[in-house]
Amino acid sequence: MFASFALFVVFLGSATGAEDCNPKAVIKTWQTHSPCARREGLGVRIGHGYNINLPHANGDFAVLGIDPIDIRKGVIMQGPGECHCTQSFCLTPEQSERLFQINVDRAQKQILSLIRSISSPMPCCDIQNSLTALTFTFGIDFIKRVPDALSHINNGQWQKLGTALLMQNWCTVTDHCSPLAERIMNGCSDVADNLGCSPPTPKACDPAGQYCCAANNTCCRYSVSQSIRNQAYWCCPLNGAVCCLSSNSCCPKQYPVCCGNTNSCCLVKYPVCCFPGTSQAYCCAASSPVCLGARHCGSLDPNVKPVLGKVNKANQHQPEIVH
Repeated sequence: MFASFALFVVFLGSATGAEDCNPKAVIKTWQTHSPCARREGLGVRIGHGYNINLPHANGDFAVLGIDPIDIRKGVIMQGPGECHCTQSFCLTPEQSERLFQINVDRAQKQILSLIRSISSPMPCCDIQNSLTALTFTFGIDFIKRVPDALSHINNGQWQKLGTALLMQNWCTVTDHCSPLAERIMNGCSDVADNLGCSPPTPKACDPAGQYCCAANNTCCRYSVSQSIRNQAYWCCPLNGAVCCLSSNSCCPKQYPVCCGNTNSCCLVKYPVCCFPGTSQAYCCAASSPVCLGARHCGSLDPNVKPVLGKVNKANQHQPEIVH
């Protein structure tokens, strides 16, 4: 009886350790948030990188009371750019977070169902989180179809699994699969929870911990066309900020609408940017999207009188190179 109790304690400890792994930060490192659907890599994504082409997507949208037809019949953005919610279906911030959590939970359970049955010891969170991030993005079937993947997982052969992942075309055509596969290859030896970053910049921007920011900063990715010194990230000196790819700037969470290639920001309720980047900048509501000047916004309906817009919240934060 004592031996049985000891085995139960060991098993419970291992299971609890697996549940304690939190892959959210790793996933959000690579997934640019977009309230509208946009075509990226191998699929169409919305919210925090949610792939609307995955087989369970319709069921997830139903949980949130969303008709997937509304998403697909709207304008699908091609690459980076501002969402125009009058033309495209846009998620609310709450819907984005709920959809993200649903998919994270599913991906984590699918990975745990694989690694809990392995004959080798439970892998560290670094490997678990990397596998969960890959499953979140591509789906569990992509992982299972990698040659000998299940055998490598069962035997704890993480270097072989990472190598096999890097040989897949679907992995090499994206900008985040390769770093995650490399983390899996490195195994659990000498891997710190903070992904290689340390004070005064403990926040890791990428899974490898190559780019780091202060804890109260937001990691922002450079746009490909405006990359500085071949750096992939820069640090926005605001916590929970919205990164603006087109301008390599950032907006405070209270003013999350980026105004094109300027450093101006608008409220969600006033998403139309008028004269951004100038001293006359202001924002208009979607119902009055015509910029008339002197802070006035006009409607597309000529019978509607002009209304005053909101003063634009300028954002003057410049890119800070991260190591």
